[in-house]
This record gives sequence, C-alpha cells and structure tokens, in this order.
Amino acid sequence: MKTSPSEKENNNQSSSPSSQNITEIPAIPIIRLTTPNDRKRKRTPQSIPRSATKRTKRSSDDPDLVQETRRQIFEDFGENVEAALVEEMLDFYDDFPDLIEEYRLVNKIGEGTFSSVYKAVDINHNAYDNEAWDRTGLSHVGSSGRKNQHFVAIKRIYVTSSPSRIHNELNILHRLSGHPNIIPIITARRRNDQVIAILPYFEHDDFRTYYRHMTILQIRQYMRSLLSALAHVHAEKIIHRDVKPSNFLYDPELGTGVLVDFGLAQDEPPALKKDAGKPPVGTKGINLEKAGKGGGKRIGYVVNDPRPSARANRAGTRGFRAPEVLFKVSHQTCSIDVWSAGVILLSLFSGQFPFFQSTDDGEALLEIACMFGKEAMQRVASRFKRTFETNIPDVGEQRSFEDICRKLYPRKAGEVPRAGWDLLRRLMALEPEERIGAKEAMKHEFFEGMG
Repeated sequence: MKTSPSEKENNNQSSSPSSQNITEIPAIPIIRLTTPNDRKRKRTPQSIPRSATKRTKRSSDDPDLVQETRRQIFEDFGENVEAALVEEMLDFYDDFPDLIEEYRLVNKIGEGTFSSVYKAVDINHNAYDNEAWDRTGLSHVGSSGRKNQHFVAIKRIYVTSSPSRIHNELNILHRLSGHPNIIPIITARRRNDQVIAILPYFEHDDFRTYYRHMTILQIRQYMRSLLSALAHVHAEKIIHRDVKPSNFLYDPELGTGVLVDFGLAQDEPPALKKDAGKPPVGTKGINLEKAGKGGGKRIGYVVNDPRPSARANRAGTRGFRAPEVLFKVSHQTCSIDVWSAGVILLSLFSGQFPFFQSTDDGEALLEIACMFGKEAMQRVASRFKRTFETNIPDVGEQRSFEDICRKLYPRKAGEVPRAGWDLLRRLMALEPEERIGAKEAMKHEFFEGMG
C-alpha cells in the first residue's frame, strides 16, 4: 500500500524559540534560493504573472472559496475526515491567503518537531515551466479520477524554528538540487514570520511493509539509491545528520528513492589538525539505570568523572546515531551519515526494525558494545578522549554481524553474500576514519553488475 511522505519526530536536542524574527533573515538570499528553481510562467497569451495578480480581500475570506475547499476535502477523504484537520487546513490558507488559488490541500501527511507537511494538488501545474525541478522525474500525477492532477508536498516550518535554521535548510535544498535521489525544492514562500517550502510529492511505501520481504537484489537497489544520494550530499561537504528509513522515500516498484528532510543538515567542519597532546575530556559516564529489567537492581554502574561534560551536536534520531555522536565528540563528519546507512542495512539483513531500541545515549552505547565488545568500545572511547566502563556481563567479546543476523533472521542471513557482510562492516566501522565513504561504497563488490 502506498503511503505519503512523512516527517517522524526527531529525537534531537530541542531548540528553544529564538527571539530573532524571521524577517531578520536577509530577504535577498531567500528570494535567490527560489529563483533558479522558481516556477516560471510558460510564455502563452493566457499566462498572467503572479505579481500582476491583485486582490481586494484575502482569498481565505472568500466564502465561496472556503466552501469549495471544504467540499473538495470531504470529497477526497469522505465524511469521516476530522473536523480539526479541515480547520487546520483553512487556518493554513488564512496565513497564506494567495495559496488557495494555487494549491489545494488534500491531507496532512507528516508532522515533526519543527514542521508539518501537507499533500496538495498543484492547481496551476501546466501553466508553469517545471523542467528546472522535474528533471528527475519525481512529479507525481494523481490517479483519483481528476485528469492531469499533479501533487506536491508543502512543508510548513514552524515559527519556533530559528531564522538561521530555516534559511540553512532552504539553502541546502537549493545547493543539492538536480540529483535524482534527492528531493528538489520547487519554490519557497515567506509571509511575515511564516515560511513554507513547496516540494515534489514522491509516492513511496512504508519501510515496515517491505523490509523483511526484500530480496538481495532489492536490498542492493535500495542501498545503492541511498548511497548515491549520500555521495552527492557529501560531495557538497554537507552532513544530513538524520538518515533513516522515514527520510528516504523508497518506491519498491520503481527501485529508487529520494532523500528528504534536511532540517538538521549542516556543513561539514574543516578537518582537524593532528592531536596536539591535549588532556582527555571525560564524560560523566554511562547511565545504566534504565538498562536493568525488573525491580530496582542495578546491573551496571556509572563512571563518576569529575571533569565537565563535553558539548557536541547530538541532533539525529535515536537508534541511528554514530558512536562519535553518542560520545559527544565535537568534530563530526559526513561519516555519521554512513553509519546510519549501515544501521539500515543491518535492519535489512537481520529483519529487525528498529534494530537499536535504546532510550538514552548510555543505553545506545551499551547496545553497540554488545556487538563490538568492551575492549573495542574502550579503545574507540580513548581515541575520542572519552571513557567507557560497564560491568554488564553481556558486554564481552565482539560478535560478528553474520552471527547476530543468523540468530535473528536465519533465512535472510543465509542469502546474504560475503560481499554484503563486508559492506556492512565497512559502513559500521567504530572509527569514523575507517568507515567507507558513500561514493566508494557505491563501487563495492556488493553492487557489482548494477552499472
């Protein structure tokens, strides 16, 4: 069953509302963002520039338009559609009054910490030159009976997002445009402190409906599409920071997908100079309180390190954060995305999703330690100038990915070729410097013969 793009809630550090107003973002950069990809009118006698369209009142105050919008929403989703959703869509039109004559909202398809996403019909699609953004073939034509109905996804970014965060996301979308595995931006709008981004609507299947049933060939197609997207992102020295199945919209029938949601993305920092011999910076230890099961018995202990806690970017989704993120290493690179891609491949080989199910960073490190072993974790912790200690018996010797997956999903693990396990090991190397790059991974033996 096809599902729509969604934005799951990110388990990242919360951002407090900024006192800075969105209007303080330089207007020219935002306008420039949309100019190359902006919707240019086709040169036909019927075309009327948007700037020439004048109204004496707000479109959303027009009772006929409001009533027609209500009717169309009920027509699309039946009488059981929630009244609150209808009112929310009408409020959206109230904040962007010109939108009602250009896009017909049909459903809310996702909501995250910093934004909501709506599916909408692009009413004037055929009046515009869409070649600039539709070169990837992502444009989706509706099949609900209305002829030539083109859908888009409208991302409404909440005012609680800082202006710099909004500008950063739109700028990155523009910089990455033109790649077949990355969602392009069609245009962006700003009205007072409200910002929306218009994106193509890409139909896809929910990861949970197919990940256990994929053949090795289908897994190869999925991973190659994902790595192709990451290779392009990383070539631009950008870290996505939130690579996970819900942010990679994949259509098994087409054998391709697109990487979405660059709300946490950032430019990769310059390479660090070699260690100058600074003393180690410790953490306050690993909280294992929640690791115990039953009663109040503790099966681990906390390392009481008197040194101050390290500060680092921890943005991302739990279960997909790389070790250096969990260890709060300040210098993080594109390799954190490669680790996340490896976690997805691990789910595909093991039939377990989510594979890691920790609720905090301490538990997350323990889950990784149960796979790589205590000594390996202590070694990498020392490399990061951190400490790792635990007395949990299960954290002992390293276990191979193949052994783990064979116990969890014997049938699928038995089908994985040697090259598949090798790629997984390279994607999930504990040391960031030892991880394979996305571009290099595309040339791996696992993808041999795919072109």
